[in-house]
Amino acid sequence: MSREVAPYARVLQHHATRKEATASFLLLLEQQKRAQKAAAALYEMLTLPPQTPSLAGGLSQDLTRQKNALAASGGLERALAQHQEALAATTVLGQILTRYQAALTAGGGLSRIIERHQLGLEVAAEFSPALTVDPEVRGGQPCLHDTRMTVYDVLEYLSGELSDAEILDDFPYLTPAHLDLCRAFAAALELRLVALAE
Repeated sequence: MSREVAPYARVLQHHATRKEATASFLLLLEQQKRAQKAAAALYEMLTLPPQTPSLAGGLSQDLTRQKNALAASGGLERALAQHQEALAATTVLGQILTRYQAALTAGGGLSRIIERHQLGLEVAAEFSPALTVDPEVRGGQPCLHDTRMTVYDVLEYLSGELSDAEILDDFPYLTPAHLDLCRAFAAALELRLVALAE
């Protein structure tokens, strides 16, 4: 049996783009929290307690108070380390944002990625109950009934170097019918993606 790579190419490209956009968006949220936390820690360290009216010593007392506040928060070295952490977190945040923007661009924009994902869910619904979609399982991707194996996982194996027999050996709970189901899903989704692109 010849490898049927072509029917899966567009489907797998869509899946890879959506997966990258989702993964980079989640990383973006996580890094944003880290950057905010680092910035808040730095701000807390550098913020001095409210000033009290200066008495006779004036400037001398203010400088002493600032010196004591800095020492209590860990000293100048700790303040510099906090600054470096905040700066590094912000730099990583920028890199992840660039990655997210690249994924969106590769997918034709967020609305196109969502539109193609919706098509995948519609096609999966046509194959119900053999394919199920549960938001709590594998991020809501279409899965083979009673498994956590997504149809896209199977399609990636089918488009690779493994034969059907090797795939079935590696995953004993899969059957030839599962592989045929995933091929049928890919063919149906491919038709919808081609129509969408026109």
